[in-house]
Amino acid sequence: MKIKDNLKKLRVNLFIYFLIFTVVLVFIIWILQTVFFETDYKNSHASQMNTYAEIIANSATANGNVNESAVTTLKESGVETLIATKPKVSSIDIIYPSRYQLTEQDDNFNIYTTAINDLIKKGATSLSGETDIGGLPSIYNIRKIVYHGEDCYLLLICNMSQLKSTVTVLRFQLIITTIIVLVISAFISWLIAGRLSAPIDKMSAVAEKWAHGDESVTFTEGGYSEIDQLAKTLNYAKAEKAKAQTLQRDLLANISHDLKTPLTMIKAYAEMIQDISGNDSQKRLKHTGVIIDEADRLTALVNDILNLSHIQSTTLPIEKKPFNLSLVVENVISRFNTALIKDNYKISKNVFPNVYINANQEKIEEVIYNLFSNAVNYTGDDKVVKVYLTVKDNKATLEIIDTGRGIKSEQIDTIWEKYYRSSETHQRQINGSGLGLSIVKAILTNQNADFGVISKENVGSNFYITFDTVNENSIKV
Repeated sequence: MKIKDNLKKLRVNLFIYFLIFTVVLVFIIWILQTVFFETDYKNSHASQMNTYAEIIANSATANGNVNESAVTTLKESGVETLIATKPKVSSIDIIYPSRYQLTEQDDNFNIYTTAINDLIKKGATSLSGETDIGGLPSIYNIRKIVYHGEDCYLLLICNMSQLKSTVTVLRFQLIITTIIVLVISAFISWLIAGRLSAPIDKMSAVAEKWAHGDESVTFTEGGYSEIDQLAKTLNYAKAEKAKAQTLQRDLLANISHDLKTPLTMIKAYAEMIQDISGNDSQKRLKHTGVIIDEADRLTALVNDILNLSHIQSTTLPIEKKPFNLSLVVENVISRFNTALIKDNYKISKNVFPNVYINANQEKIEEVIYNLFSNAVNYTGDDKVVKVYLTVKDNKATLEIIDTGRGIKSEQIDTIWEKYYRSSETHQRQINGSGLGLSIVKAILTNQNADFGVISKENVGSNFYITFDTVNENSIKV
């Protein structure tokens, strides 16, 4: 019930977010169309008036003729063009477009004279401003010109009454548009919110079944790249969980078996010593030797488990320092030499001398020992183990190769898992704990080393590790 409530809340939240987004957009449009529209409208007309006033002034000054084309263009935009003389005390002479006289009783007398007197007072050649003409808002542009050899004043006046009516109509249209947009947006937002939350709803239901132990469920894709990726990730996590559970069962079964076998042997031989060979020193020595061997097996298994657990659980980086990898490889091989020669093993090696790397020597030696021991256990009837250490482009590559039956391609990734041991590939009794390669992986991952295995069935396996080399001369003694 809680999941369903959360999903309903998600849909409502998505709906609200989409609606808020729409409201913000509509608000911005309102601001632009009602607040800035009026200013832009006035600025646009003022700019046009200034441009054409300059054209008319140049024409009138140059040849005494008014550029009628410019006047016509201005008239189409609602701009009136006048040329007047300097105001007198109670009158002003208009000489263009026709000659007549305005007196102080006329409506526009004060406006015209005030504008001209302001220009004269400021000593400017041109002046722009706003005023009311007949109770209607207007903008004007005035400049001093020479017309027919006489100092005159060019006056352009634009009635802004159309602006108010335009803004009124615009606001009415915006109100209607806003209502329509909000209704449509609310409807679409609800649909989109539902479409986005639907696949999450399905995914949550599947996750709930999975959480209750149903491993047959599958997360389906939802039509959106992000949700599709989430579904793929969850399916991958489900597969990895199933794999981990299988490995856990195998781990418990194998450890239980490996613990049970030596314990049974220890108990049986202890009873034999007690009941049969107690007074026979030769038999007692043989039986106690078996007990010691089995105890050693138990100790090795427990040590490997503790070692792996420590490597995987520690959050502290393993200390690194430069050391001679070539000597470490030679040392590991020498530790096997006596036993291997006795059992007719053949070691083929090509170890590049004085290869220095920056890593933890103790841990790398453990890795090489495990890989070499693994190669010995799994090599073919020819009992050949190859060890190569080469250097190229400041990279050292260590290869440990056996000639066994190889590893199937589908098992390549599995061999690094805990307690993996292939019953199909080894040629002789294996005494390891089954944790060797898992320990190798944990150490090399911690050391940030590149590693892997190349294997071909009935040919053998090549376990390789790549290290960055360091300059021997740069090592501080």
